[in-house]
Amino acid sequence: MTDQPTPTPSAEDHMNINDTVILREIPVGARVRLRAGAIAEVTANPMDGAWVFIRYVEDPADPSKIGTEDMAFCTDVTGVLP
Repeated sequence: MTDQPTPTPSAEDHMNINDTVILREIPVGARVRLRAGAIAEVTANPMDGAWVFIRYVEDPADPSKIGTEDMAFCTDVTGVLP
């Protein structure tokens, strides 16, 4: 039996944990689904991989959010819509 070194885990191995989306390259104008069920349009992306600026376009739980702007953290975004 040969002992082979165990590969060192990298940050890339831990990306997209618990269905989060990698935000770094999401373009402005893309629509994203948020964990709470809302759909939002990306209005700015600082490309830090952690945050995107959004405008709500649908929110069944709170229709008063539609048209408002906010920031979404990477764990809040669960998908990019086509």
